[in-house]
Amino acid sequence: MFTVYAEDRGLVMDHPRPELLGMLPEAFELGPSLIGMPHSLSNCLRLSAMGYTPPSPIEYYYSWPREVTLIPQPFKHQMVSSGFLTLNPHAYCFNDIGTGKTLTAAWAADYLMSIGAAQRFIIAAPLSTLERVWADALFYHFRHRKFVVLHGSAARRRKLLCQPADFYIVNHDGVGVIQKELAARPDIDGWIIDELAVYRNKSTVKHKTLMSLLYPSQGEPKPWVWGFTGSPIPNEPTDAYGQCRLVTPHTVPKYYSQFQNLVMEPLRPVAPGVRSSEPIYLWRPRKEALTIVHQAMRPAIRYKRTECLDLPPTITQMRDINMSSEQTRHYKELMRELYTEVKGGRVTAVNEGVLRSKLLQVACGVVYDINGEPRQIDAGNRIDTLLELIEQVNEKVIVFVPFTAVTAMLAKELNKHWNFAVVTGSTPIKERNQIFSDFQDPSKDIDLLAHPECMAHGLTLTQASTIIWYAPIDSHETYEQANGRPDRAGKLYTLNIVQLAGSAVERKMYKRLDQRQTTQGVLLSMVEAGEQ
Repeated sequence: MFTVYAEDRGLVMDHPRPELLGMLPEAFELGPSLIGMPHSLSNCLRLSAMGYTPPSPIEYYYSWPREVTLIPQPFKHQMVSSGFLTLNPHAYCFNDIGTGKTLTAAWAADYLMSIGAAQRFIIAAPLSTLERVWADALFYHFRHRKFVVLHGSAARRRKLLCQPADFYIVNHDGVGVIQKELAARPDIDGWIIDELAVYRNKSTVKHKTLMSLLYPSQGEPKPWVWGFTGSPIPNEPTDAYGQCRLVTPHTVPKYYSQFQNLVMEPLRPVAPGVRSSEPIYLWRPRKEALTIVHQAMRPAIRYKRTECLDLPPTITQMRDINMSSEQTRHYKELMRELYTEVKGGRVTAVNEGVLRSKLLQVACGVVYDINGEPRQIDAGNRIDTLLELIEQVNEKVIVFVPFTAVTAMLAKELNKHWNFAVVTGSTPIKERNQIFSDFQDPSKDIDLLAHPECMAHGLTLTQASTIIWYAPIDSHETYEQANGRPDRAGKLYTLNIVQLAGSAVERKMYKRLDQRQTTQGVLLSMVEAGEQ
C-alpha cells in the first residue's frame, strides 16, 4: 500500500480511499489510484489516525545515535518499535524484558526532539533503574543530549529540575515530590512511563498524581505518553484499567466498576452472617476478558525475546539497590574495620574473605551473629526490586542467593506471590531431582530459588529465560557454571542475567566475575584506591 522514495523523502500510496486526497493538505494525485506526499511525521501521524499503518520516517532518515563499540547496529525489532511509538503519541510497548526497551524509547524520543515534534521528555521508572539502566543508556549513546536524574531530597530534586535538560529521569514515587514544579513545566511534553503496571491501581496517590500531570484540569493533555511493561496484567484483567486511564483514557469507561463488570463476573456472595471487610462478591474473569483488555490497551506493540532473532545469546544488566540506614551503618563499620586492619598490616586472604562475606550478608539483609545464628536486618528496597523484576518476566525464573539463611527468608516472601521451589545444600538428592524435572516441564508453574553451588554442574534448565543474582558470590567458576544452566542444547530463550547491587563491593565483585577474574583482593584494591 505504501512505497517510500527515501532519496526524495517521498511517500506514495496506492488505492487510497477517494476522500483521502482532500484530508491530507500536502497530498497530490500521481495517477489513477495513486497519491503522493512528503514522507514527514505529520503526514504519517494523520494517516495513522485514519487507521493506516504508514512506514515511520524514523526508519529512513534517523542516524540511530549509539556507541558503536557497544551497539554496532540497532536490532530490527527496536527500529520497528521506535517507529511505532513515533506514529502513536499515546501508546503501549509490551516488549519482553531484555529486548532493549530503554533504547527503543530513547531513540523515539530523541527523534521527535530532533525534528521539533517534542521539546523534552521525562522518564518515570523504578528506582533501581534510574542510574544503571536509563542514565547509563543516555550517557553512552546520546552524548548530544543532556539528562538529569531527579533523585535525593525534595529540595535537591527541585533544584535539579531547574537545570535545562532534554531528559529528566525520576522514580515513580518521586513524581509526587515535585508534582507542583512538574505541573508548571509545559515544555516537558513527553512522558515515558517505564514498568507501567505499577500504576494498575488507580486509587493510589502516585496514580492520581501522574493522572493530574498528564491530563491537567486546566491546560492541554500531554501530547506524548508511552507506557512500557512486559506484564500488563500481572494479576487479573482489571489491572489494565489504571494503566489505560493514564495512557489511553478514551479506551476504558470513566468508572472502574464499569470496567470491572466488563471483564469480571461475580460469584456467589460470602456465607450469610459472615462479617468481612472484603467486597460482598468474589470475582472471576469473564471468558471475553482478554479480548476486552486487548482492545483497551491499544495501540500497542509487543516483541517476545523468542521473536528477536538478532539478540545476543546472553544479556547482562545491573539494578541499583538503595541500602537501608541499618545496612549503611553496618557497611561503614565493616569498612572501617578493614581500613584499621590494613593500617596495622594484619590483612590476609583469609580475613579479607571473612570480611567480604560479612559485607555480602549485610547487603542481603540477613547477618550471622557470633554464634552462627542468622539475624534479619532491613534490606532496603532489595526485596521489592526482586519482586518487580520477577513480575516483569513471563517465563521461568531462577533466583540465585549466596547464603542459605537468606534463601529461607526469601522463600517466604516469594511464595506469597508465585510458586518457588527451594534448592540448598540440605535439599535431598531425590527432592532436587524432582524439582529440576518439574522446572523443565513446561506445563508446571514453578520457579527456582537456589544456592548457586547446588546448581553449578551438569544440570539442564533450558526453561529459564531469566537469572537474577540477589547478591554476588566469591567463585567465578560457580558463577559461570550457574549462569550456564539455561544455556544448553535446546535453549529456548535469549538468557537475561540481572545483578542486584547496593554497594561498591558488590559492583566490583560482579565486574570481576563478568571478566572471569578472582574476587580475592577486591576489598584491598578498594582501600588502595580510597573507595568506600
